[in-house]
Amino acid sequence: MPTDQARAVTVHQEQAGLFEARYEQYERDPFFDSFTYSRRKLEQVLTRYLGGLPDGAALLDVGCGTGQLLRRLGGRFRCAGCDPAEEMIRRARERNPGIELKMAAAESLPYEDGSFDAVLCIEVMRYLAEPDPALCELARVLRPGGLALVTFAPLFSTTLYPLVNVVAARAPIPGLTHVRQHFRTVRGTRRLLGRAGFTRVEVNATYFGPFIYLNRVSRRATGAVLRRWEPLDDRLARVSVLGGLSNMLVAAAWTAATSTRSRAPR
Repeated sequence: MPTDQARAVTVHQEQAGLFEARYEQYERDPFFDSFTYSRRKLEQVLTRYLGGLPDGAALLDVGCGTGQLLRRLGGRFRCAGCDPAEEMIRRARERNPGIELKMAAAESLPYEDGSFDAVLCIEVMRYLAEPDPALCELARVLRPGGLALVTFAPLFSTTLYPLVNVVAARAPIPGLTHVRQHFRTVRGTRRLLGRAGFTRVEVNATYFGPFIYLNRVSRRATGAVLRRWEPLDDRLARVSVLGGLSNMLVAAAWTAATSTRSRAPR
């Protein structure tokens, strides 16, 4: 595992408690701050696509973290999850006692070919300098016609976070993660998924605006502004040419309906 990626896993493990608290806050008030609001907008996109799957479909969450999303989906789908951080998996198991959870990185998934109808991969690709192996793994474990929902960090976000991260990755800055991240354009996202074998790709922009900085001034003010901002935010998300300026890209990608891939014994 590359040094930057190993560092990301270490930080991921160290922040397990923080993310657990953030998701608990999200469930209480999705407008609490920029993080909880971003998850609200993300889950709206996920819900739209997952709504097309039948009840009981097999779903894998790659990079499942502390398992909050799995807990909400487990009532409808047959879920499984994996994460490379031991502490994340420990907390996810406490939250999801009936779900199979494994320690594994996205580049080497411990599942048979064609095991799932859908795969989620949320906030993983931003930590991978070379995402191709992981995306190929997502395609491999999907059944023909299977759906992958994958997030990417936009290169031209109006938060200017790609520039901030260059500095934060080199020198610790209070309140910012000291981990190198990787950012993509809408076109680059499509190209990556096509290269991995997905035959149809839709890229959705979600969550516009530099609210991560307003958090630092006043979370109460952030929440009030976000409630008023959401209708305009939704309109911006429908303007395709603005997608690259958003704070998150959510790609929906499908494998070919008929697979010609020969499966080697595993």
